[in-house]
Amino acid sequence: MTQPCFAVITLGSNSFNMLVAQEIDGRIEQIAKYKQKVRLAEGISADLSLSDVVAKRGLDCLAWFNSKLIEHGIPAERTRVLATATLRQISNKDDFCKLALTYLPVPVVIISGEQEAEFIFLGSGITDSADHAVLDIGGASTEIIIGNNHQIKHLVSLDFGSVQINRSYQADFKIITEQAYQTVKQQISLHINQQAPWLKQHLGLVCVGRSGAIQSVIEVMQAQNLGNKITDDILKRLNSQVIGQNWMTPEVEGLSLERQPTYCAALMQLTALIELLKFEHIALSKGALREGLLANWQRI
Repeated sequence: MTQPCFAVITLGSNSFNMLVAQEIDGRIEQIAKYKQKVRLAEGISADLSLSDVVAKRGLDCLAWFNSKLIEHGIPAERTRVLATATLRQISNKDDFCKLALTYLPVPVVIISGEQEAEFIFLGSGITDSADHAVLDIGGASTEIIIGNNHQIKHLVSLDFGSVQINRSYQADFKIITEQAYQTVKQQISLHINQQAPWLKQHLGLVCVGRSGAIQSVIEVMQAQNLGNKITDDILKRLNSQVIGQNWMTPEVEGLSLERQPTYCAALMQLTALIELLKFEHIALSKGALREGLLANWQRI
């Protein structure tokens, strides 16, 4: 039996996404997807408020999404709008959420880092009974989950992401250097030691993920015929290509203009994580947050 379409919208720190889906004979089928690089985390001020300019970027995207809801004939009661790290952090989140209702008449639900990690794991598609690490590097947070097809064993939402790394360090290291890599690695190590020391008890796992950071690196690898599994050796090769280049506009074979601004931050974070946690490799998962939300949208 075919049910009416529904939509799940996620307001990430880097991108806003909208998935339209339909339940057909008990299966969730994706009908359409829409995405815009809003880079919300760029607008966080020193007092943790979101700037008007960046907020307007996000609100304009919500207006566009609303036009797509109308186009697909999806009512408000069959639409979910979820926000992640940046809206968790900002001091004027209530103002943004209230204003958002005038652009898209569906309440914004801000989920916790732990909820985000759980949905990421549910969307990863792991069917193996062996433990895996599931990784999602967002714009302002990074989720790491340890588990298998039976259960989630540990999860954490760490306070760093690609846009946040750019904001913190690219002004000091406009040109990529070895020191920039070491600085980012030290910061990530500090986050792990403070927020998730238990990760050191799960070294050497296979890791999967489907965030923009992982996808950008694998796109470059595929363009250069380097396979589709991120390893320490592959990262060393890719890192050598950006040393001496501009942090925000590196020129690398296979790198799209859209992914340029966060590519170096992605490389730095993946390099630090694979060194600190000794991942066997990092590969693409079948899905992530949005897929987990789609499969469980009635719980939201």
